Amino acid sequence: MRRAVLLAALLLAWASVHAEEEQHGGSEGVGASRKLQSWKPATRADRKSKIGLCGGAPRPWDPYGGYNHFKGRHLLSSQLEQELAANSSSTRRLLATPTVRTDLVEKVTPLRSAYCKGKHMWSGHPLKHMSAAQLALAKCLKAENAGCPADVAQLAYEAAQSLPSMRLLLAGPPCFSVYGARGQCASTAGNPETEPRGRYLNGIRPRTDWKWKQWDSCALVGRSPVIKIEENGPYIDKHEAVWRFNLAATQGFSNFVGKRTHLRLVNNGDSSRAMNGLAGKSEHSIFTVGSEEWTFWQYNSIPNIPRIHYKLKARTRLLSPYFIRWQMNAYFAVKHDLETLGLGPFHCPTSVSSGMHAVYMALAMCKRVSLFGYSYYDEMMTTRAGHNNGPQAFFSGHSWALDLAMVRLLHIAGHAHVCTGDDPSLDLMTLRNRPGRDY
Repeated sequence: MRRAVLLAALLLAWASVHAEEEQHGGSEGVGASRKLQSWKPATRADRKSKIGLCGGAPRPWDPYGGYNHFKGRHLLSSQLEQELAANSSSTRRLLATPTVRTDLVEKVTPLRSAYCKGKHMWSGHPLKHMSAAQLALAKCLKAENAGCPADVAQLAYEAAQSLPSMRLLLAGPPCFSVYGARGQCASTAGNPETEPRGRYLNGIRPRTDWKWKQWDSCALVGRSPVIKIEENGPYIDKHEAVWRFNLAATQGFSNFVGKRTHLRLVNNGDSSRAMNGLAGKSEHSIFTVGSEEWTFWQYNSIPNIPRIHYKLKARTRLLSPYFIRWQMNAYFAVKHDLETLGLGPFHCPTSVSSGMHAVYMALAMCKRVSLFGYSYYDEMMTTRAGHNNGPQAFFSGHSWALDLAMVRLLHIAGHAHVCTGDDPSLDLMTLRNRPGRDY
């Protein structure tokens, strides 16, 4: 009798797990394969489950209508259908219009040598013949914020999901961060983006690594003025993990950016500023001292890590060369796919921005990725440039046009959600002057 009860309990547990795996697309372990799901807009039930889409934020970007301020400029569905049927040469010329940034610095860096030179060139050429789904996706990506007809949403989604670069996101690297004193995950050799400077001390290394899809939901909070389009602070804080960049503070305007911080991705310049002092500001006025995990991707930041670790009482991590190579492989594979769809050609960056590093990190470490304060088309970035608390010059070594197109593609493919839909009626000064408060 006792055996029968135990067997029945085991069968019930197995059935429950099996049903949950079917609902969520199977196991989330490294290398797991997942079935492609049909695109559909978020329903009211989706928004009520756990945190819902974007934590319930009221105005995410909807490329097929919804909260779109350019409804009058929507592509006509009948016109698109004619182009899809004819696959005309004029359509191909439109998709292949180059937008080369000639003002960017053309210096040689490890990243360019690894991905943009000779046989390592990760560049694509526009396809001569596209399927209906590929043309729908290309048109929606080129439309930027103008919007696409809703009846091509399924086609665009299927084309995005079937891109070779999207399939790279289904399996992770062997190591996420440098940890321990021995083994492959303890090594700092082989970073394809930046060369190491100094020695990463064993005494401040973490003892364990992150895990594949370890967080159910992550909010990535950008520093652009567009973060002030909506008071999304409470919706940001609903996420299991909140990620911020460099020395971004929350006090005084948490109504826009939220209060909580779990992970802070820091570049070399701001790691030096944090190490040398904060121009008279208290660490407690900027950081959640003692509870944040500071993460570094530039290996020339290594000499700054010990002082930050002890001075700010921050847990610190250095991204593993394996994880950085995984990110760069995915980044340049997406670049290749976008160029085959007729976008670009895109400038090869000297290094990838912290914002896009965070996006590809989150795609590996979070089951649901929400982007707050991220620009997703050119005019949105150029007319509201800088940081939410003041001007900031663009670093010309990044490929900003490519990054914007990537954000749109990842959103259409369902891998990440752009949670701050644009309102072009709010100019730069209006956004900067919007008063912040703590909720």
